[in-house]
Parts: sequence; C-alpha cells; structure tokens
Amino acid sequence: MNLINCRDLPEMTGYIRSAVEREMSDSPYHNYAAASDILRLVVLEKFGGIYMDVDVMVSGSLGLISPERVSSTGTSDILIHQEVLSNQTRLSNAVIVSQPRTNTLKKMINYAVTPYAKNHLYEMGFGRTAGKDLLMKALKDLKDIPLREIMWVGKRAVPSLRHQITIYLTGPGLMDAYLQSSGLSQRFQTTKILNEPARFGQREDDFPGTWKRGMNGKGEWVVPARKFNSTI
Repeated sequence: MNLINCRDLPEMTGYIRSAVEREMSDSPYHNYAAASDILRLVVLEKFGGIYMDVDVMVSGSLGLISPERVSSTGTSDILIHQEVLSNQTRLSNAVIVSQPRTNTLKKMINYAVTPYAKNHLYEMGFGRTAGKDLLMKALKDLKDIPLREIMWVGKRAVPSLRHQITIYLTGPGLMDAYLQSSGLSQRFQTTKILNEPARFGQREDDFPGTWKRGMNGKGEWVVPARKFNSTI
C-alpha cells in the first residue's frame, strides 16, 4: 500500500486561507471537495506543474504536454482537460497543467474565494465575457440573500445548493467560467485545452490496476456553456 505524505498548508493570504479552513473544518458541514479545488490552484500558482486527482490514471507515458491548437501569440500558461465522451463535451478540473505564478491562476483563485469574503462575484472578464453565467444561474432564486450568508450559512445547510455552488464556483464550472472570460471563439478556446485528453482515464473498479476510458464522473463534470458562435 502506497502512503501519501501530506505537508502543511501552503502560504496563503488571509481570505484564501479562511475559505480553505472553513471547508476543512471539523464539523458536519465541511466540504473537502471545495477545499481541494482551491488548494490545487494555490499549489499550482506557486509551483506550476501537472495536477491530477488521485483517482485519475493515465493510459501510458504522458510524453509531450501540448494544447489542442497552438496559438500564434505563444503557448497558454494553463491547459485544461476537456473531453468528448458519450457524444458530450465535458470539462473537468481533475487534470490541470500550468506554469507557476500565472495571472490565469490568480484570477481563478480570486473567482473561487471572493464570494466567501465579499458580497459579490469575481469577474475574470468584462461584460459578456465576465465568466460567471453558470454560477449566476445557480444563485438566481437567492438574489435577495447576501452572498456571504449563502456561502457561510446556506451552502452548509442546503444539500442541493452545496453541490451546485461547489461545482460552479470552485470545481469544473470554474474551468468553464475561465474559457467564457477569455472571449475566444470555440475554435480558439482549444489553445487552452490539453491535447490528447483521452490519455487521462480512471482505475477500473471491477478490475483493480486496469485503465478505463473517461475520468470518474461523480459530480466532477460540467457541460461547457456555449455563448459564442463565431466562426473565426
């Protein structure tokens, strides 16, 4: 049996740390998924590299890590996992590739933790490309309740809200929000998508140690929003 050595939490500013510690609290309302979502971004922002969930399994050597499409302005500072599975395009935050100290990750972290500390959503873009559509839809029936109250009280007590906000704020929905905020057409969003995503799958439950196509989909996926119809 392999052991994983856990280190102390990385250095974080006050409002980021408070969000992580709140989700890791020793109470019936802890949300380890949200804490993990935030921490992976913090660690990648500091060190860069490849993040993979513990239940992700690759089909072979990773080889060259590259985007689906090479941008004329240079390689993106982050690559996201997006895969077509069962005729549906799905984004995941179970695999993230990044350079260290990137503005992209700083934006993602701010998007994920701002609602914990302030009474508004963080916008990674501007106007139509603010990148918060999925989250706003999840909160549309709660517009009269202060956001901080939703994050610190409502999110704890209402299971459906807890699940939705985790998915859309810190989880795969954050990846979709980032792509929305880029303002790029679907064609050029592929400059930020990891090439050969099918290499990343999961361990086969029925046959331990064997590989299975498609990552574990238990609450870890989001169908990308499609706002832009540009054919550029």
